Amino acid sequence: MWTYFQGSNLWHEMIGADLVDPLEIGTTYYLSFYINAAAGGTEWPMLASSHFGALFTMDAQEWENDDPSWPLRNQAQVYHDQVMGDTANWLLVSGSFVADSAYRYIILGNHFSNAIAEADTIITQDSTAFLYRAYTYVDQLCLSVDPEGCPMAQGIDGLVMEPISVYPNPASGAIEVGGLTTEEEVMVVDGTGRVHWHGKPTGESLRVNVRTWARGCYFLMAAGTGGRRTLKFVLIE
Repeated sequence: MWTYFQGSNLWHEMIGADLVDPLEIGTTYYLSFYINAAAGGTEWPMLASSHFGALFTMDAQEWENDDPSWPLRNQAQVYHDQVMGDTANWLLVSGSFVADSAYRYIILGNHFSNAIAEADTIITQDSTAFLYRAYTYVDQLCLSVDPEGCPMAQGIDGLVMEPISVYPNPASGAIEVGGLTTEEEVMVVDGTGRVHWHGKPTGESLRVNVRTWARGCYFLMAAGTGGRRTLKFVLIE
C-alpha cells in the first residue's frame, strides 16, 4: 500500500478489518507482521518509508472517493519507527500492548504525518514528482493473547536474513525447496488458502512433486522457532 508521499500527508493508503472478537480491556496482546519495501513495477515508487504499523479503533473507518481524508492519528499500538528500504528481505515487526478499550477494528498503514515519519530514496530512475512516494508490502499479520502465539522478534523487530528458495520458478513437474531447517513445518497453499502439501524437511532442502497440481500461483510457508518465512512460486504448462 502507499505509505508516504513527499510534500503531502494526504496520500496514505490503509487496510482495515473487523476483529473476530472485541479486545478485552486490561488484557495484554501480542502482535506481529512482516513488511517489505516495494520498488519498480508499473508504479515505480522511488522512496521507502518508516512508521508502518497497526492501529486499533472502536469504529469502522470507511472511505470513498471524494470523501474528506481520514485524519492521521500520529499513533499506533505497534509500529516500526525506522525506514524499511530492504526490497529483498522481509522485516518482522512485533510488539505487545495492553488494551485500554474494547477495540473492534484493526487498521494497517502509516498513521504518522511527514513531520514524524521519514523516507529514503531507493530508486533514482526518474525525477517525475509523483514518483516520490513509498509503497510497503505487508504479510502474515498475527494477533494473540499468547506470548508464543505469534512470531516475536528479539526486542521490537528483526530481519529475516535467510530466505527460502524454490527452484525452478516458474516450475512444471517438481520443485526443490532450499534454505530450510529440520525444525520447521512446511506448508504449500494456493491462492484460495487450500493446503496442497504439508510436512517437515529431513534436511536443508526438500523436493515436492507438483506435476498434477493446477497451474497458477502458490505460496510456500516455513514456520519454526525463528518465525515464519513465505515465498511465492508459479506453476506453468
